[in-house]
Amino acid sequence: AMWRLNESLRHFDKLLRLSPGDGDYRRARANVLYALGHEGAAIAEWTALAEAVPPDQKAIINLGWAAWKNKDLEAAYKHGARLLQLDENNPMYLRFVANLQIERGEQLDALRLAQLALDLLGKDKDASLIKAKALFNLRRDKEAMAVLTVLLRDFPDNQQIIFHLADFLDGMDRKAEALVFFNRLINTYPENLTYRYRRADIHYNLGEFDKATAEWQRLTERYPAETRALQLLADDAVSRAAWDEALNYIERLAGRKPLDETTWQRLAMVYQSMKAYPQAIAAAEKAIALAPADQGSWFTKAETLELMGEHDMAEGIYHQILQRNPNSTRTLASLGRIAEAKGDYARAIRLTQTIRNMAFSDGTSSPYLDILEARLWADWGKIESG
Repeated sequence: AMWRLNESLRHFDKLLRLSPGDGDYRRARANVLYALGHEGAAIAEWTALAEAVPPDQKAIINLGWAAWKNKDLEAAYKHGARLLQLDENNPMYLRFVANLQIERGEQLDALRLAQLALDLLGKDKDASLIKAKALFNLRRDKEAMAVLTVLLRDFPDNQQIIFHLADFLDGMDRKAEALVFFNRLINTYPENLTYRYRRADIHYNLGEFDKATAEWQRLTERYPAETRALQLLADDAVSRAAWDEALNYIERLAGRKPLDETTWQRLAMVYQSMKAYPQAIAAAEKAIALAPADQGSWFTKAETLELMGEHDMAEGIYHQILQRNPNSTRTLASLGRIAEAKGDYARAIRLTQTIRNMAFSDGTSSPYLDILEARLWADWGKIESG
């Protein structure tokens, strides 16, 4: 509780008045400051201790964890490397840097460091898990599973080991086997949402859509503040073209949190599919206001205007998109549609030819462009040209 942390802070302040230079007291006080949310003050104190002579190694590892938490992997690695320079045979430091190297994508070095820790310790659950993760990321699946099988034998009820088994099996596309372990985890930890979402995802990927959506429905009912399940239900409804359902889920989602640009764009597409064009444009404009650089929302707005017959307004938006991305074949195709709708077949043909020339240059030309051009010539009454 916060009052206990504040009481601890007063306690360390009192101790430091008696022993101003005590490194243990200073570090512990900084730990309390960090827990209270005073990150800058805590880091400043740990840094001072880390730069002392001799350096306070516990302060350095605190700096490493804090940097990692802030997703500054390079700073975290710098602190970890310094720790290994100070004590290269410290298993805790080896595990710390090995885990960090996995995050940095340096799997071979992570494997090397985890093995060094195991050589020092003989057996160690945490180092073995790091080794398994590095092996799995190196696509050495059999070796990774062998490590986890031994761990499961030695620690049959360990939550972390069971989760990694489930996770690895899922990643190896052995989803039915992964389900066995996720079921086991959920039986023991029924309130763990990570496990429930992962199990539902596997059901969905296996084509067991009813089981997945039933799980998401339970999560939305049991946890009123939960939003991810509603988003997944909306995505599922969109994939089935169940527009009324999708609209219902997005409206419920809006009641729980402000919609982000992606969801506003999804809502615009739902409204567009329901032929509720003014609402589609309003939703697209909300998405544009949140992320003006996202072309998808601009396209949704312009395409909706096309469906409304507002060709001049749609064309204006397409020209804006083209100014930002002159090589957008989607925009050129959209302008070609507008030209055709206005009866300007010559321009529609020129745009189609431009798209074909661009496609030839990168090897993506499609026979559809030839068919489209031939149709445009025919509609223009100049079949012999096509």
